[in-house]
Amino acid sequence: MTEISSNAKKHLTKNPIKNYLLKKFNETFIDFVKKTSARNILDVGCGEGFMICNIKDQLPSCNITGIDISIDALTIAKRKCPDADFYIGNASELKFDNDSFDLVICSEVLEHIKKTETALSELYRVSSKNIILSVPNEPWFWLSNLISLNHISGFGNAPGHVNHWNPASFNKLVSSHIDILDFKLSFPWILTLGICKGKDSNNS
Repeated sequence: MTEISSNAKKHLTKNPIKNYLLKKFNETFIDFVKKTSARNILDVGCGEGFMICNIKDQLPSCNITGIDISIDALTIAKRKCPDADFYIGNASELKFDNDSFDLVICSEVLEHIKKTETALSELYRVSSKNIILSVPNEPWFWLSNLISLNHISGFGNAPGHVNHWNPASFNKLVSSHIDILDFKLSFPWILTLGICKGKDSNNS
């Protein structure tokens, strides 16, 4: 039996506090998606498809494509959301043409990627207009882990997290690729909505 991923554990938790925080995060994320009026969306690092299902529930006419490095996660995602398209791949080498999607989303992925600039360049390349990003808000994310007795051996740092940002440092990082249109803190996460630099003039 395939071991449940940390992403799935987060979404399937029975903890009422964690459920509340995730609900607020999802509401903010979907609000960002609605602001873009996007019809063709790419979810980079889609995991088991939880965000794709959330978007489809709210915006059923959208065309959504998900990519992930895990075949097991994609199998679950396809079962959960059969009307979306799924491919195996990674954020640093996207197999799509330039400007293929009017919205690219990347949620809880960049903190796992060592070559963050390469991944951001790829997200920018395949988006014709908007990008939505979310990452843990540090140090609050690892402090919340410690308080809930998670990842104690790593002093609250989740396994695989190689990057750590606060709002100022994250927005400084992404501002080389996008003009920030909206920015929200949904404890313990950072969410940023932007429009690709130099591409907004080609879109109404």
